[in-house]
Amino acid sequence: MAMDPISTTTAYCTGAQAVQFFDVRLWGDLLADDGTRVAAGSVPGHATLAAELLAASGEIEQAVMRGGRYKPVDLIALQSASTAGGAYLAKMVASLAMWNLMERRNPDAQMSMRIARTYESMEQLSKGEAVFGFQEVMDAGVSSTASWYEDQSDLVNSPVYQARRMFGNRNLTAN
Repeated sequence: MAMDPISTTTAYCTGAQAVQFFDVRLWGDLLADDGTRVAAGSVPGHATLAAELLAASGEIEQAVMRGGRYKPVDLIALQSASTAGGAYLAKMVASLAMWNLMERRNPDAQMSMRIARTYESMEQLSKGEAVFGFQEVMDAGVSSTASWYEDQSDLVNSPVYQARRMFGNRNLTAN
């Protein structure tokens, strides 16, 4: 039986937003395959740009779903609420789309620091080291670990303490 897709059918960044994050002339140069530049007014609605923005949205979905903190419906809510987090999400999508178009034109292209930061942000989102601004995320708080025992003296004769060199620190001891 086939699985039910939950992925979005629209990009988290519009063509109009994409040209706000990167120079429209650069988009125009990368979108045309015949050596000409796509007219500035045609860039936001260009089919190739729309396809790249959707594919980049899929890359971000993959990262955040791997982390288990967000679902595509959460990203849609963030993007459609006109929030700072939604703008950052759109900028990430535009950056990935730009990089994909650069690689499409030149497979040996060098990744800029801006694109590298986007990939770093995706990695942080997938690990839970960075979060988008949702009330539920704030309510969950930051996880922390603490020792099970305040007084370590009763652990000296325990098998866990005695075998710590073989199994590593199990957060029972300070040593």
